[in-house]
Amino acid sequence: MTHYERVLASVRSRMNETDDPEEREFIRQNSICWEVAHNLMLIYAASGSLDLVRATSDEWLALVN
Repeated sequence: MTHYERVLASVRSRMNETDDPEEREFIRQNSICWEVAHNLMLIYAASGSLDLVRATSDEWLALVN
């Protein structure tokens, strides 16, 4: 689980380096964060942490206009 969280923290850090929303979204969509977030959500769900599932989904899997 720690490795998944590290990947997401790394992508989040890269996203925070720019103020351009389009570039931030490009970084999010073109990294492995969707796969990592999905796997992490499965772990959270199996442990009963539905709040963490929702938070992870909202941050990493939500579609952005």
